[in-house]
Amino acid sequence: MSRKDTFQQSTYNRLKAAIVAIDQAERPVIYALSCWYLLEDDDPRYPSLILGYNTTQQVQAQLPYASGEAEAKWNYAFWLQNELVSVGGQADSQLAAWFQETSFYYLQAENDTDDDALSNKILGLGEQFNNEFITLSISLIQQLFRENIITDTFGKNIPVLLHELEYYDEPLDWTQRANPPGIADEFCQAFRKGRL
Repeated sequence: MSRKDTFQQSTYNRLKAAIVAIDQAERPVIYALSCWYLLEDDDPRYPSLILGYNTTQQVQAQLPYASGEAEAKWNYAFWLQNELVSVGGQADSQLAAWFQETSFYYLQAENDTDDDALSNKILGLGEQFNNEFITLSISLIQQLFRENIITDTFGKNIPVLLHELEYYDEPLDWTQRANPPGIADEFCQAFRKGRL
């Protein structure tokens, strides 16, 4: 098994465990999950995902502060921003092992360079690694749906948003690819109508 496969399997197991551990009493009011993608310390070697969820009660509580229901419901700034589990990042040895195995690997000394050409090369390598991380993240979310983890936990499919703090076209595409057809349509329409 490759180091990437090891990271993927471990990450899937951690995401699955966090979802099925959600309190039974809370599940009926959860309408969406969040996989917040970020770079720890803005370092492309340390991409991470933070899994959370939002509830219809939180939407109602945030309505007075949002421009409308769509923003309160779909803009992460208004969400609970709870952390069920965090995967990846600097402390994840399996992520580090995967990175080291890739053709995008570079040393800390190269990262600290003052050489503009080398610095541009490093930026490109980091971006390619993050593209792979996003592709893997999409695959993990698809697996959660395929293996009925979402349906079995919530009694139906609910959208899983794969996003950054800011909304723009690329994360919208990630979310559409990660979810079964139609599941994330309400979120996507709110974005396209400029309501986020």
